[in-house]
Amino acid sequence: MTHPSTEMTITKCLKKLILLGQVFGYFPVLAISFSTQKFSYKSFRMLYSVFSLSGSLCLLVMQLNKALRSKMGIDQIDYIVKYLSGSYVALVFIELAKKWPRLIESWRRVEVGMKGYGFPRKLNKQISILILFFMGTFLVEYILHQMTRIFRALECHDDLEKSVKFFFGNLTLSHVFQYIPYNIPTSLVFQYWFCQLEFAFTYTDIFVMVISMCLASRMQQVTKRIKLASQKQVANEKIWKNLRKDYTRLETLVELVNKNISNIILVSFLPNIFTILTQVFSTLKPKHNWLESVYFYVSLVFLVSRTIMVCICGAMVNEESRKPLHYLNSVHHTIYNEEIDIFINQLLNFEISMNGKHFFDIKRYVILELAGAIVTYELVLIQFNQASLNSGSKSTRCT
Repeated sequence: MTHPSTEMTITKCLKKLILLGQVFGYFPVLAISFSTQKFSYKSFRMLYSVFSLSGSLCLLVMQLNKALRSKMGIDQIDYIVKYLSGSYVALVFIELAKKWPRLIESWRRVEVGMKGYGFPRKLNKQISILILFFMGTFLVEYILHQMTRIFRALECHDDLEKSVKFFFGNLTLSHVFQYIPYNIPTSLVFQYWFCQLEFAFTYTDIFVMVISMCLASRMQQVTKRIKLASQKQVANEKIWKNLRKDYTRLETLVELVNKNISNIILVSFLPNIFTILTQVFSTLKPKHNWLESVYFYVSLVFLVSRTIMVCICGAMVNEESRKPLHYLNSVHHTIYNEEIDIFINQLLNFEISMNGKHFFDIKRYVILELAGAIVTYELVLIQFNQASLNSGSKSTRCT
């Protein structure tokens, strides 16, 4: 028999997800190891989150100043969108952290009400594998990105000191050192902010995936019970009423969770779509060495795979919520009762799905819609930015 303290719960399952964000200054929730979690403005984690937000805002303001004083191109727009989205990510996770104690308490009450189902098997392991895979890929991509810049700096300058200055002052933080004096300590601080920003988008996608998986796995448990009751031709109305109550609990929980994280879903999709456009556009530019080619294609594949996985995991919630309808419609006429009829009408009239502030629902077909939109806008992007495709000569690479 499993000791109560060792039983898996939703707070234990999500602990690693919250800790991952807090390592890079996001999601400042306190007491994450306990069922009753807290939030406080007067905490180191909140201070660290404000530090992360300050970095994104500083980078955004300096990039906007640079854009206004020079010719606005696709690269400038790309950086502005990235810094603006990064600032928004930091803000929405602070906002979610304020609501999280109440949200996780509501989630915990649903878990207690469904204790008879047990915690979803293999869910904790699946989440751990997903986090390890995407964080490992993120580190590979980030290292490749920095290596391409290091190689370019060494290509342009033989002297080490000049190469380091070119790396920070021209390639990574050119918009920063137009307004403040160049020095190594400042460069390292801004480089760390830049790293946090790159991580923010991967973390947002992982967050949406994990939350969706947790909700879908619970839906799957109820669906299995409904399937079993249908196959065994259970006529007891009380059993069907309890199944409907369990489904309604989850329906309410999904609505509550979606209401709280819909901003995160929105900021997961929009920057990814824009970055895919610019990444595909960048692959059309000539590459100067094999490392640049490897980085661009690894980065693009990683970005596309993240976006697809967010769609798949998010759509699982909708798919699992619709499956009971099939089993309810196929019950034998001898066991059909009022509770089954109410259950069917409930499923027909109310559809569950994750969404981004009601601008879009995450369903299976959203992948095809995204692909069509990306192809269309990519053609427009190429048409209006033909001149930049031929840029990148030695003279421009070293300025």
